Amino acid sequence: MGQIVNTADSILKQAGNCIRNNPHILVEVGLAGMVLALLEYNVQAGKEHEKRDKLVEEQLKKNQAVIQILFSDAQKVGELEKINEFLMDALTQLSLNAAQA
Repeated sequence: MGQIVNTADSILKQAGNCIRNNPHILVEVGLAGMVLALLEYNVQAGKEHEKRDKLVEEQLKKNQAVIQILFSDAQKVGELEKINEFLMDALTQLSLNAAQA
């Protein structure tokens, strides 16, 4: 155990001397760490953005399917209204003919 402490103490002293003699290294290591952290954050944000894009795309497809169904139903209602108008005209004509007879 004493050997590990002596070795660690020696390494820490050497690191301290290196940093004291070259303080720019500490700054550069700190900056490099910040850059790596920012890159990781950007990667995670990109993945979240892709997930949201996929969810929005799926919802858009569902909405388009509903719109298509509603459009088809609206066309059918329009056709039924035309038929209903024709039938009402025919009934009105029959009623007028029956009243005149």
